[in-house]
Amino acid sequence: MILTIVLTTLATCGLLLILWTLTAAIFLPKQPANALYVLPLRGDASYTEQSIRAALRLRERAGLCARLIFVDDGLDAEAQIAAELLLRNMDDAVLCGATQLTEFIRTENDNLGAGAD
Repeated sequence: MILTIVLTTLATCGLLLILWTLTAAIFLPKQPANALYVLPLRGDASYTEQSIRAALRLRERAGLCARLIFVDDGLDAEAQIAAELLLRNMDDAVLCGATQLTEFIRTENDNLGAGAD
């Protein structure tokens, strides 16, 4: 009896997760193909690592074709090292200073274009 209840509950949860995934795939808006997301980072190494991992996971899970620019907005030395280690082999994610942000955006605008070509 208890085994039947547990199996029924697990089957119901599985069905709800499948329906939730299908609903999200159908109704979520499509992301632009060449987007650029700017994310400011500040604080210590643990908060910085969590923020970067969450942004990368969200990009992978949502299927975004976006470049991530993390802006150093008051990171301590240990947080800067942690961020550089997390982003060292990624071509589409970069850490820059607040003064370099305009140059990165200008470069990306030249590379991506306005889409009117």
